[in-house]
Amino acid sequence: MTRIMLRLSLSLFILACQPQQNAPDILNGRIIFLGDSITQDGRYVSIIEYELFKHYPEADVDLISIGLSSETVSGLTEPEHPYPRPNVHDRLGRMLQKLKPQTVFACYGMNDGIYHPQSDDRFQAYKDGIQKLIADVKAAGAHVILLTPPLFDPTAIPEKVVSLEAKQFGYPTPYADYNDVLAEYAVWLASLDMAGVRVYDLNGPMLDYLHNQRETNPDFTLSSDGVHPGWTGHALMAQLVLKGLAVPVEEMDAQDYAEQLQQDELFKMVHDRRRMRSMAWLLDIGFEKPGEYEGLPVEEAEAKAQTEKEKILAKVRKE
Repeated sequence: MTRIMLRLSLSLFILACQPQQNAPDILNGRIIFLGDSITQDGRYVSIIEYELFKHYPEADVDLISIGLSSETVSGLTEPEHPYPRPNVHDRLGRMLQKLKPQTVFACYGMNDGIYHPQSDDRFQAYKDGIQKLIADVKAAGAHVILLTPPLFDPTAIPEKVVSLEAKQFGYPTPYADYNDVLAEYAVWLASLDMAGVRVYDLNGPMLDYLHNQRETNPDFTLSSDGVHPGWTGHALMAQLVLKGLAVPVEEMDAQDYAEQLQQDELFKMVHDRRRMRSMAWLLDIGFEKPGEYEGLPVEEAEAKAQTEKEKILAKVRKE
């Protein structure tokens, strides 16, 4: 019996490491990632694309990430914020028309509660925004995969968080129990039962991972500023999405996985290509947010991306 289990474990490990010919159907066609600053950072998206290239080198994987810092799906902005937060609905139609995706991932919520305690009005604005996004994406003929908001960790920023009795809430002074707000968003998202819509939970597993790590390291955090995940957080997010997609990746602790990725030349190639392409499309589609941004024209970026993709696939096949 032991030998049988050992052979089975070895077979599963080999399966996880070998390229597969047929990608899951949900990965056919163009894949778009939408979200806020966590998705604009996009390390979790780069990790997902890296694994897709490794496992499905013969598939026509076409992933574009266009997250935008400060963006919401609800259209809300805290009163003290220096500018109106961008609303994804202001650019969603242009994205759908220009990119014609087969699948759209959307990761919103972190900014949507505007770092306040929960309220019926704010919660309803989030629900309305998500439902409009679903309706518009489905009307364009694409599938929707919603990612629950990642973890907010107040213990990482004890000097910034404020209690329920505070007079002012916002990004500089977030509500200490703001993750309870995000967890409510996650529960609501998980309750959606709609054709063509999937929901992958990030918040709950990230909280579980944090608690487990703190049993041996009380100072452990996934986010140094309480909001934006570091390398381990992005690695864990990617693992959760890849599991949802049934991509047969090797199981590994997120910290070990993150360290391995940072030393991987292939990952760096994928990550650099993804960031270059992301900024080109982000600027081409356009958005409402102050600041100066630089990126290649789309035509130039796409030509360069194709050349880099050929190099990536050649390296995958050689390995």
